[in-house]
Amino acid sequence: QDMHATQRERDGLSRRLVDLHQARADADSQAEAYRVGRVRQDELRVEEGRAMLAAADAREQDAIAAERRGAALQRRGFMANAAYERTLHAREVARQDTLAANKRLDAFLVELAAARKGTYLGDNYNDVPSSFQRSRELTVRIEEIEAALNQLERKQETLTAELAAEQKRLAARSSTRLAAPIDGNLWTVQAASGEYVRKGQELFTVLDCSTVAVTASVSERDYNELRLGDPVRFRVSGSNREYSGTISKLGLTSTGRSFAIAPEERRHQVAVQLTDLKDDDSDRCAVGRTGEVVFDSHGHGVARFVERLRHLLGLA
Repeated sequence: QDMHATQRERDGLSRRLVDLHQARADADSQAEAYRVGRVRQDELRVEEGRAMLAAADAREQDAIAAERRGAALQRRGFMANAAYERTLHAREVARQDTLAANKRLDAFLVELAAARKGTYLGDNYNDVPSSFQRSRELTVRIEEIEAALNQLERKQETLTAELAAEQKRLAARSSTRLAAPIDGNLWTVQAASGEYVRKGQELFTVLDCSTVAVTASVSERDYNELRLGDPVRFRVSGSNREYSGTISKLGLTSTGRSFAIAPEERRHQVAVQLTDLKDDDSDRCAVGRTGEVVFDSHGHGVARFVERLRHLLGLA
């Protein structure tokens, strides 16, 4: 969940970052258009200032010439003192106009230089346009989002590493190699793939084909005459194959779990151990095969033949 939430947050910030870059590009475009226009305006004002300075300088030269002519006339007595003083005054006014025009031109040049660097000067302010301010604000927000994205990227890398480690631990605990204590064939599977199992739970049943047994049900009279270790012959149904063995148990109620197929619950049951059967590939693990059991008597040498019953071939 943390991975998905981090990825969603990262995707949202990435989309927001794209929008901010576009907004800053628009603001930069507007700011550049304003800068170009303002620089051109200041260039025209500089040209105007130079023209005004030239005009003021021309008027000053005229005033100087007029004053010189007035001085010559005044010395000869052809101009009154008052008139001559007016020429002096006009010359001073023209000189001051020239100085003012020169200062105004200097101010225009300063504004032009500042405008070319992105700062715009006026009579009562020193500021930048709103488009420039907007661009700077967007730059700050872009840097903040990029820093947040870097943090999310590092967080995602950490979560990815933790997820990989957890998946590795889960894989190690989800599967293991089980060693069977015996060599045999898989008989039943008691757990499904992906199922949670607990300690001591039965998972598989393995047939131990190295120990093969036949179970049989006999009459009460024959049962009472049988003894452990009595010789037995077992003939497989539908064939001429016959195997020899001995009686290994009388009564099977408490040993049903030892067989691949539990024998029928009857009072008079016997288990026969067939040593020859385990070496025969045809019948070695033929679970459920039926046949005929013949009991041989050591004491009298007579064969005690039991009726053919359903015999189950199982595992001891």
